[in-house]
Parts: sequence; C-alpha cells; structure tokens
Amino acid sequence: MSAPDRPAAGALRGVWRIEDRRNDVVTAVLTFALGWLFLELGLVDLVPDDAPLRTATPDLGWRLALLAAGCGLVLVKRRHPMLALAGGVAVVLVDLSWGGSLAVTLVLWDLLYAAALWGRPRARAWLWGTAVTVTVLGAVAAGEASRDVREFVFLGIQLGAILLVPLWWATNVRQKSDLADLERDRADLAARDAASAARAAELERQRAGDLERLAELDRHEAVRAERAAMARDLHDVIASHLSAIAIHSGAALQVPPDAGRDRAALEQVRASAVASLEEMRSMILLLRAGPGRDDAGAAVTAPGRLAELGVLLEATGAAGSPVTLADPD
Repeated sequence: MSAPDRPAAGALRGVWRIEDRRNDVVTAVLTFALGWLFLELGLVDLVPDDAPLRTATPDLGWRLALLAAGCGLVLVKRRHPMLALAGGVAVVLVDLSWGGSLAVTLVLWDLLYAAALWGRPRARAWLWGTAVTVTVLGAVAAGEASRDVREFVFLGIQLGAILLVPLWWATNVRQKSDLADLERDRADLAARDAASAARAAELERQRAGDLERLAELDRHEAVRAERAAMARDLHDVIASHLSAIAIHSGAALQVPPDAGRDRAALEQVRASAVASLEEMRSMILLLRAGPGRDDAGAAVTAPGRLAELGVLLEATGAAGSPVTLADPD
C-alpha cells in the first residue's frame, strides 16, 4: 500500500471498529431483551430439582442480574474472545446451580461462536476438543445414570446443539472469510505484479529512448567528424592553389619579360585563383549546410589532391620553372 493510501485505510479501519462495537452493543441488548422474555415466559429450571448442581432457586431479579452480567461479556467478545468465554462459563455454572435457563444458554451460545470465530488457532483447537469431550462425557453420564439409551441420545443432542453447533457455524464463517482474504491477497498481488510490469515497461521505454538519443549523438559525432575531415581536405586544396599562384607569379618575375610567357603565367594564376574561390565556396557551404550538401542539395566534396598534381606541374612548367617528378617505386 502506498503512502497516500494509508490514511484512507486507517480511517476505514476506524469505521469498521465503530461498526463492530455498535453491532456488539445491539447483540447484547437484543440478547438481554430476548432472555428477559424467556425468563418472563418461565423457560427456566432446565436442570432437575434433584440434580447435584442445583443449590438454590432465585427470583426473577437475580436471574436478570446474571443475564445482564452475561450480556456485558458479549460487549468484549470481539477483543477478548477467550476471556469473555471463560466469564460466560462462570455465568453458566451459576445459572445451572439455580436450575438453568434458556436465556443464559443464549449468552453461552453467542460467546462460543465468538471464541471459535476470533480466537487463535491453538485456542480454537482446544475449544473443539473440550466441547466434544464435554458432549460425549455428558451424554455417557446421563445414559449411565438413567440406564436408558434415550437419555444418552437426548442429552447428546442437546449438548451438541449448545456446544458444537456454534463452533461449527463459526468455523464455516471463518473459512469463508479466510477464502475471501486469500482472494483479496491474490488480487493485491496481481495488482502489484501489473504495476511492476508497467514500471518495467516504462523503464524499457526510457532505455529505448536513451539508446535512441545515444545513437543520435553518435550520428551527430560522425557527421561532425566527416565535416571536419572534408574541411581539412578543402583547406589543403585551397592551400595548393594559393601555392600555385605564388609559384607562377614568382617564376614570372624571375625571368626576363616575355609577352607570351607572361600571359600564360597570368592565365594560370587566374585559373588557380578561380579554383581557390570554388574550393573556398565549397568549404563555406560545407561548414554552413549539412555534411556533403550545399543549399540546393548538391553534393559538396573535396577534389582529390593527387589527381590535380599533373595540372600543377604543367602550370609550373608553363611559367618557366621546369619540375621533375620522381616516382619512388
């Protein structure tokens, strides 16, 4: 549960606690009212007059006081089920000494149900064992005392209805509640798995985005490196043209004036200057536009430097400065 959900869950649990207390109060009041009705109808003296447990026959006021004490235990059955049941057993023993009543039997029935529903597992197991033992021993004792199998069956059914039925009912309700809790846990686990899968998918999308950005950065780096390499090549070509201009003009100045030769040198100087301007334009377009393209989308490339070596040698020779190229191979 996330942090923002905790206050809401705490408030919901508070509402449940208030509702549970209200239900316990209603149950206690209804039990007392129904028990009072049973007492007024005379549903008492369930134990024979000659029974060894019977010690007195109180009036209605004492029976109502005992019933009120039992209903007070109903108010704490949810928080302390086994303690409330122990108090209920004491109330039942006192009631049996007065002859017994159906009103107190209702209280015992409700406290047994609460103990089997909210008690701990070990306490519930002990409760089942004790209830079965009391039922069997009570039925056997009644049959042995009366020497009548009908008394054995009759008391066994009575004790089973009083002691075992509320335990069985509470166990059934608890199993259904446990199954519902298990389904809720499974649903919560499925929701957490779905949230984890969503987070994993989001992380995968972020990772894919990061990889795409890295690839884009790599492409930009490759483009930058390509532009730098082409700019260096263009710089070298422009430098070669300027060198040719310097060589041609210097050679023409070193020899006596000759109209034909001087004109050829000037033409070569002009050609080198125009070529330098073209290469400089290519460099500007390369650095300003995309790699390898000018504004019109045409390819911008640097010419091969070795391919122009013959042109440079011819121009130098035409200017009156013979040059010899030696191949090392």
